[in-house]
Order: sequence, then structure tokens, then C-alpha cells
Amino acid sequence: MTPPLEKALQLLGSGNWQEAHVIAQADDSAHGCWIHGLVHWLEGDRTNARYWYRRAGRSFPPLATLRTKSPRWKRVWPHVRVTDVPPAPEA
Repeated sequence: MTPPLEKALQLLGSGNWQEAHVIAQADDSAHGCWIHGLVHWLEGDRTNARYWYRRAGRSFPPLATLRTKSPRWKRVWPHVRVTDVPPAPEA
């Protein structure tokens, strides 16, 4: 994962999805698409999030995680594990 995408994950962890979105949008790799999907999930745009998860080759998180009363980023963040990110396909 590139340093800018690692920064995007840090920004998401602190709840700054707007700045993370700018970074993820600029990266068309599998990792960038995954983070882009996380951003859209956090902003509540599930349809767009699903699209980016598919582009990243990842399954969409269970709906049960979206049904709690905590802020969105607190519901999403436990499912974000950088060690689980598959390596980007070689070009």
C-alpha cells in the first residue's frame, strides 16, 4: 500500500473522510478502490460504496454493522484491517 493510501486510512480513522476521499479518488489501484468504498460507506452512500468494493475485489461489510447507533466511522473502523488488504494485482 502506498504512503498516500496509508495516510487516507489514518484520516478515516480520525473521522476525516473528506480528505481521505480526495486521496482515494486519485488512486485507481485495488487498495485505492477499497478505501474509496470505505469513504462512501462512511458518508452513507451504500450504492456507491458497493461499486468501489466490487472494483477492489472485496466483499461489502455486513448490514448489521450499519444498524448501530454509533457514528458511521466507529461502525466501519473495526472492519478495517490493513493486514487483511490483499496485495494489488501486478500490472
